[in-house]
Amino acid sequence: MSAIHEGDSVRLLGAYRYGDMPDQWLPAGETGRVVDVHGQGQGLAVEFTLRAPVFGPSGQVLDYGKFELGYFGIGQVTPAS
Repeated sequence: MSAIHEGDSVRLLGAYRYGDMPDQWLPAGETGRVVDVHGQGQGLAVEFTLRAPVFGPSGQVLDYGKFELGYFGIGQVTPAS
């Protein structure tokens, strides 16, 4: 696998449970953006957009959206492109 860098898009290879509720899962194949790389590429912090932000006609934020941050090891994600 090629090196994954901060800012890259990655795809989950398996389902990922987030939050405190048992039904909160991101499915395998979900795409997120790498926001940090740990240990020379051995660990990744990946942000997923659960609900996109909404902006008004003059650019004001109407809804900040919802995001989830997860931590993954090599083998749990793959480059999205």
